Amino acid sequence: MAQLQLSIQLIDALHGALQQHDPQASDGGVAAQYLAATLGFTVATLENGGDAAQREELLEELAAFAQHVMRDVLQQQRQQQPQAQEAYGVWRPGDP
Repeated sequence: MAQLQLSIQLIDALHGALQQHDPQASDGGVAAQYLAATLGFTVATLENGGDAAQREELLEELAAFAQHVMRDVLQQQRQQQPQAQEAYGVWRPGDP
């Protein structure tokens, strides 16, 4: 696969284009459905996509890639969240 340059600006632009087409795409789930449908349409209409079995295999690879990206983004989000510090000991009124 080609090296991609994924950015927040690109994602925002894609969401913006979807919302211009259908205001319901402001919902992330609806936007994801449009993107999934676009993926299926694109694979189906590739000029040199091969036979149906090859297209199915490509679609499976792309689905696995999408899952990898999702897991990577979720991991990055978890790492960026502030970590709660554990409390210990006993505090009593009047303690410094």
